Amino acid sequence: MKKSYLTTEDLADFFAELYLLRQAQIPETEALQMMAEGQDKKVLQQFLTGLTAAPDLLSGLEKFAAVIPEYILALLQQAKKNDAEIKVLADIAEHLTDLTIADNGVSYRQKLKSCLVYPAVILLVVLTLAALMMLFVMPVFAEMFKSFGSALPTPTQLLVDISNYAQQYFGLLLIGILAGAAYLVSPFSLAFKSKLLLQLPAIGRVMHAIESAAVLKTLQLLCCYQIDFAEALRLSASASQNTAVIGAVTESADKVAKGAELGESLQAVQIFSAKVRRLLVIFAKTRQPEILKNLANYYDRQIPAQTTLSLRLLNVSLLIICWLLVGTIVIAIYLPIFQIGAAIG
Repeated sequence: MKKSYLTTEDLADFFAELYLLRQAQIPETEALQMMAEGQDKKVLQQFLTGLTAAPDLLSGLEKFAAVIPEYILALLQQAKKNDAEIKVLADIAEHLTDLTIADNGVSYRQKLKSCLVYPAVILLVVLTLAALMMLFVMPVFAEMFKSFGSALPTPTQLLVDISNYAQQYFGLLLIGILAGAAYLVSPFSLAFKSKLLLQLPAIGRVMHAIESAAVLKTLQLLCCYQIDFAEALRLSASASQNTAVIGAVTESADKVAKGAELGESLQAVQIFSAKVRRLLVIFAKTRQPEILKNLANYYDRQIPAQTTLSLRLLNVSLLIICWLLVGTIVIAIYLPIFQIGAAIG
């Protein structure tokens, strides 16, 4: 089962329903069977069927490592030791619901990713049209302008040169484009795309806020179950869906586990802001959950406004780029025509 097929919302509903059944003193195996029989969503049916075949919930969830974040398994293991197996179900359900910061039922994480598809498609269409003009339209205009015997304006001559290179190296360009597209849709580009999302001018700040809030909320929950701070920090990385954030938090946790200072470890990976690093250091010393709770709430308040602003900037930037590209080509094509008309007049 692929992780993308089971969303955070699905997991939140699963743990919330399981908690209600277990709270009603229904045995675990019977509760899972009841949930599987009454489930309409196919992917959840497959998930619950796999769980019912396992000897217990924890063993079943361990078979779905690609679906269940590592910190959830750690919480269930810790709760089993402390005889708090039913309570942890409620805490996990509440935590997962809190992670799905949403606007009209769509999480901001998904909203940003889906909104990136639109500009990508528009740019692809514009670039495709520009490429077709370079390959098929400009050669016709170049021959026509050449017959008049006058020098072409600089912008037009530049487009003619680009057109000549495009025709000469068309095969290599096509192979390069197809190879790049294949790389971007492959799993190998996940690290590259994760870093790119954090560095995009309009999107990066929001993605930082979303992923930081997820890690901080998870860290708070883990520490409430008396898990060692270094281990809790490492486990909290699995709450993020950005591989760059996961790698950075995991690296920091490994350094802390080996005796390094938390502040220096976090500063070295350059993922969290100075404010987050400072408060994390204070939390590691005091273990006051209000610190992380207030910090996560701060991000929750910032995310909606930042998302709206980022999407507006993205749309405006897209329009400017498209108009500049199309306008440049049109002006470069018409400049010689204006010169010819002036010469004839």
